[in-house]
Amino acid sequence: MSSRSNHGAKPAGRSRDLRVLLLTAGWSFLAWLGALIVDRLGALDGLDHTLIDGVASVSNDAALRDELLIVAIDPQSFQDVGLAWPWPRRIHAQLLDAAREAGAKGVVFDIVFDAQTPADPRFAEAIVAFGPVVLAAERSIVETPFGTVETEARPAQVLADAARAVGFASLPLDGDGRLRRLPMESESLTRVAARVFGDTSGRTPLGQYIRFQPTPGPMRVSYYQALAPDTALPEEALRGKILLVGLALPASPTGTQTGDTVLMPGHVAGPVAQPGVVAQAHVLASLLNNDALRVSPAWFGVLIALLAFILSAGVGFAMARSIASGSTLAIAGVAMIVLIAWLMRQAGWVAAPSATLSGLAIASLGQLAIIGGAAAVARRRLAAGFARYVAPDIMRQILAAPEPPELGGEERDISVIVTDLAGFTDLMEHLDPADGANLVRDYLDRLGSVVLAHGGMIDQFIGDSVVALFNAPLEQADHASRAVACVAALDEAAEAFRLEQAGRGVEIGVTRIGAATGTAVVGNFGSRARFHYTAMGDVVNTASRLESANRETGTRGLIDGALFEKADKPSGFQAAGEVSLKGKALPLAVYTISA
Repeated sequence: MSSRSNHGAKPAGRSRDLRVLLLTAGWSFLAWLGALIVDRLGALDGLDHTLIDGVASVSNDAALRDELLIVAIDPQSFQDVGLAWPWPRRIHAQLLDAAREAGAKGVVFDIVFDAQTPADPRFAEAIVAFGPVVLAAERSIVETPFGTVETEARPAQVLADAARAVGFASLPLDGDGRLRRLPMESESLTRVAARVFGDTSGRTPLGQYIRFQPTPGPMRVSYYQALAPDTALPEEALRGKILLVGLALPASPTGTQTGDTVLMPGHVAGPVAQPGVVAQAHVLASLLNNDALRVSPAWFGVLIALLAFILSAGVGFAMARSIASGSTLAIAGVAMIVLIAWLMRQAGWVAAPSATLSGLAIASLGQLAIIGGAAAVARRRLAAGFARYVAPDIMRQILAAPEPPELGGEERDISVIVTDLAGFTDLMEHLDPADGANLVRDYLDRLGSVVLAHGGMIDQFIGDSVVALFNAPLEQADHASRAVACVAALDEAAEAFRLEQAGRGVEIGVTRIGAATGTAVVGNFGSRARFHYTAMGDVVNTASRLESANRETGTRGLIDGALFEKADKPSGFQAAGEVSLKGKALPLAVYTISA
């Protein structure tokens, strides 16, 4: 009986093993078939991009093209030029004249000068005098109820005739909105520029992947610096350089439309959203280096998929004997595929075997679930048989995954200073825009240097106002004393500046200063893509309202009583009574700078 019973058990065990084996084989087949179908439908494009970017992040071996120099039309340039966009083309003519005298090799404008203006003859004359200048055109495709309409915006004819070449500035973006490939069109701005400034013989076929410039990326100067390179830039800074000129703003000067930005892969130096002119520089560098990456041939994808399919079968057999060894083999297989993609890139090819990775990963996970589930059922059956004799295992280890990092900060005692220049709006209405921009720049430079000299942090400039923080981001035990001393120094510096301007015939108002101390939350605030280190709390509002209260008290600077006490009642300040501030239930004792 005993012998018969044992012989009856083995076929049942073999039957269960065979069912598990057939189930894992069927799952593997469906997993691979599904991965291939999904890949054909384009649903794995995002994984392709992730794989390409990940491999590039550890193998970016592009040669630095240091002859390329971005001339960024940035906020500082708008402040220096003092004009709204679009600027008169005489300004760009001045840039070309300055670049020619400084020995620049060429200029590429990532700006479309389509409408005719009175300054075009002057600009065209500067283009001819410079020589190798490439201008941008733009092509737009609009879907209408009547069909697709394609429009082009080209430079004014007199400018196009003067330029060495004209190219379309649009760049090809992948499905995730990011730039990875060279433009397909032979008349693109960068391909035209490459023909003007480099040897185009032996160029790789169209549609290749960009080798992005290594950290820190293409060199960059501000437009206002390039206008006066002799005084604003190091000697020979422009000599032999190819200048790429374009907007570098988070938003347009009018605030009515988004700035010219392009999303870059995560491995590229700098933020994800970068000015279009920076993207053009990366593309041009890859074209001039002739180092674009080629797409791996179709046979390579088939070969890798076949190897991975055989490997997934081995994973199934290995898991049937040991889940640990099968899992190790699966992980090794994924690592092998990634390594092959990396080796291909080193050889100048881009491989994105996302379908292969997906098939192997999904097949292996399914095999793990099936074989692991079968083992768990067997263990439960065994445990049920011994339940009357041993205590069941009721303890499980709980692995808690860490919470993702959140924006926000820490609560801290800080001191805050807020300044404002009286009559600023009226002053700017009576000054030439360029003179006004220069005056504000000098004024903020003067006040900003005072804040930094006292160990404060310039939180932000808002028009003519300065917001400064003490005890953030670094802790300062004497932050109150530093802030009080800074208030006095700011008043002295602002008055000296006002008197200097009066001596030049420019009458500016007094600088009102408010300061307070208290608790605030300091840290990075904003969205996950873009944030700013600042302070949030009632103390910031109090400092701002104390600055405004100077109008009522006839003073130039007010600090709250808490700051006065925390700074150990510093000399040079005297009581100024009490003021009622918006949002405060009780009047606030304040102190002002002694006469």
